[in-house]
Amino acid sequence: MVLTANVKEEPASDGEEISDSAHEDEGDSHDSEGASEPLFVAPDRPRLTDAQKKKVLEKVRSIDSELPIWVMVMNNTSVRLCKSGAYLNMGKKYVSRYLVNQYFTGRHGKKNVMSLVLEREGKNRKWHTELRLGSDGAAIVKGWMSFARDNQLQADDLCLFKLMRDEDFEETLKMMVYIIRHKKCSA
Repeated sequence: MVLTANVKEEPASDGEEISDSAHEDEGDSHDSEGASEPLFVAPDRPRLTDAQKKKVLEKVRSIDSELPIWVMVMNNTSVRLCKSGAYLNMGKKYVSRYLVNQYFTGRHGKKNVMSLVLEREGKNRKWHTELRLGSDGAAIVKGWMSFARDNQLQADDLCLFKLMRDEDFEETLKMMVYIIRHKKCSA
């Protein structure tokens, strides 16, 4: 006797959207075992518009990444200095799955704080920031305002973060940032 189970995948419940379009990627699997990672992870709020999703998918498919890309829509808190300073939240699901076990293991300084270097595609400059782990995910703090200002980020711009493999066995986490301007998604 053969038993068959149907499993329905539930949407992310912690405020993050896993790209449902990842499975449209011509059957590509980022895993030799055959299990496919999503192409990108984005927050549930604000939800990506259809135009934004289209641009994100185009860009993500052109980026060679073994791991999903973290996608974030910039808001006033992430691009302007406010009372608590400028910062960028990263979602709990992405942080716990791709960062905590590999990077927040105590070898990177303070228990819940680590260095994060941001780089831009085609640029030689690096921005040294700090990533703070909290109960709801993590936030890029110290140095984020310089990155936002230097790259002229505005509300509704999209930032795509690619986790860089630690090929030199350095202790610093690195992410390549790709920017899609709001204007490009409104046309």
